[in-house]
Amino acid sequence: MTPTQWQQIHDLAVANITQSFLHMRAQAANERFYGFCLGLVEDLCGFFCAGNTLESLQRVLDDEEDDDSGWFWYISEWAYEGVDDNNAVHHAITALDTETDDDPEQYAQLCRDYEQCLIAALKTCDNNGLFGAERTAGEMVLYLHYADASDETIDNTSSAQLNPPALHQAFLQRWNQNASNSLTDLIRDRLDD
Repeated sequence: MTPTQWQQIHDLAVANITQSFLHMRAQAANERFYGFCLGLVEDLCGFFCAGNTLESLQRVLDDEEDDDSGWFWYISEWAYEGVDDNNAVHHAITALDTETDDDPEQYAQLCRDYEQCLIAALKTCDNNGLFGAERTAGEMVLYLHYADASDETIDNTSSAQLNPPALHQAFLQRWNQNASNSLTDLIRDRLDD
């Protein structure tokens, strides 16, 4: 990805993230967000924004028989989705994908560049104050996630780049039911407040 291509995708992503989160915030009214994620698809054909609040999570948990921690982190189950009328980020990255000419090394590099570009876009939005009070208080995690893959490497590496160290460490423990400092347990505690 050239610097010009990177900047174009970054700017498109910042615009979409901003539009999407403002839309989510309006839908959620006074609910408290605990997570915002950029969802990707492994073959670079997907890009979407997802967010969840403590209140929407509580509604799901109240309706479910089990208290599965998956409800906390499976972004396809989250209550709030972004808006993307023209899917500009998707079109920009798929146009670049056609330039790789089925070269596996070029494709792998494009994927890494794309991930770093989206992380930078989230950082820009965060630095601009988009995510508000929850983020300022350290109560909202940001990350990237491949919706069609069970490998959570990008979840963890993006969290390391996007979140304060304590929040990132809690995020890393999110699936560990024996860890007292897992983000899942911290969110459960906040549900009880």
